[in-house]
Amino acid sequence: MLPGGEGFLLVGDAVAAADRMRRERMSAAVRGLDLAILHSAILEDRLGIDPASIATDDALAYTRSEADAIRAVASGDAKAAILVRPTRLEQLAAVASAGDVMPQKSTYFYPKLLTGLVFYPLEGE
Repeated sequence: MLPGGEGFLLVGDAVAAADRMRRERMSAAVRGLDLAILHSAILEDRLGIDPASIATDDALAYTRSEADAIRAVASGDAKAAILVRPTRLEQLAAVASAGDVMPQKSTYFYPKLLTGLVFYPLEGE
């Protein structure tokens, strides 16, 4: 965590976060993700940012660029930056195999698989 102003480190209660994630029926694959732990132990428990604010980006901004995050804090545009390791493809596969969903922004990487609707021509066209 890169804070603006005085330095500090937020430490979540790992046992409490793991217990809560189990009660919320998150798979072991999701419980092991850095972003799931960040959301539960730091954003919710320590900073008091509720899941609705996390989901709507009311309290957070995201960037894939470490330099942009550091610049935002240095310029005062952000109060702090939390840098996390990227999600590995094997983690994504484990979550999918468990039938679970990834935490918000944990798949904030490129290239992405194409998704969308496919329209086939009707018979006779």
